[in-house]
Amino acid sequence: MNIKLIKKVNSKLSDDEVKIILECKTENTEVSDLEKYINNYNLNNHSIIVEDYYNKSIPLFKKDILSFYSINKSNYCKTKNNEYKILSKLYEIEKLDKDFLRISKNCIVNTRHIVCFDMNYSR
Repeated sequence: MNIKLIKKVNSKLSDDEVKIILECKTENTEVSDLEKYINNYNLNNHSIIVEDYYNKSIPLFKKDILSFYSINKSNYCKTKNNEYKILSKLYEIEKLDKDFLRISKNCIVNTRHIVCFDMNYSR
């Protein structure tokens, strides 16, 4: 398969958006494999699968997650607008991205969302 890559800048797209158009004369397994690879790259590198209120699996962008935490043997993640149940263990989440930092046994934060620290002593 001969691949021709054309790259152009489109100021109409948002900062975190990339538009990929896959053109081919005929659909074949190589093209399907390339499409799967692109889709997996996007999901695996930029998002985490979570469960919404109706137990439906949806992808969430890592950059939108504020924190992960554990309560009563279940794991959750928190965004600015919602909280979602996650199926992953916290130690697995910790390894997914360098921006995820464990701050306690039950909590991991996204360091990109840290605004300040409270250095007061607590018991």
